Amino acid sequence: MKRGIAAIIAGFFLAAAGTVQAGITTDQVLDSGFDSISGTEPNSDTTPWFTGGEAQAGSIQTEALNGRGSGNAVKFQFTYDPAWLIQNLSNTVVAGKSYEISLWHALGDPASNAAHTNETTFEVALYTSPAVDGTYAEAVVLSGIVPPSSYPDYVNYTNTFSAASLIGVVGEYMQLRIIKSQAGVDHRLLVDDVSFGESDVATPA
Repeated sequence: MKRGIAAIIAGFFLAAAGTVQAGITTDQVLDSGFDSISGTEPNSDTTPWFTGGEAQAGSIQTEALNGRGSGNAVKFQFTYDPAWLIQNLSNTVVAGKSYEISLWHALGDPASNAAHTNETTFEVALYTSPAVDGTYAEAVVLSGIVPPSSYPDYVNYTNTFSAASLIGVVGEYMQLRIIKSQAGVDHRLLVDDVSFGESDVATPA
């Protein structure tokens, strides 16, 4: 399968607070809880998290008051623009290995513009590149994730998929993206405690 042919995988939700994601053997995400950023960070030039698609700096920013625990979360602050949160991972796709993504998400404050009525949703996408920090192309999209309507409660999103869906990009470096693709949404979006890595949960070949 070429990387241009994305495998679309429907996610499933785990709503119990405090759920431990035991499927990930080694977390490949750095600063999972966003505690190394502050203010209007992350931006397009920060690491390990950086941004893309922002209409202006600060569209994605640190949320110090409403994190899932005692630390930070990240907030998609502006409701009028699409934006994506990105991290380049140092690991490559391994043939025959399954992978798991886990994160916690919640609705933030409602949009101040009454014309912003589109439902707040996001996607998680895995991009790959032959070289680390190279040119990444879409490989897998986990689409249509809807935050809980009971603001501001966090719920967990977890999805496990196998490298069979990435057969055309085995050996390539991975990039994780959390994407708010819709403009004019009705709420801000909060994300916290992001984990990704090889999984001990079996998936179909």
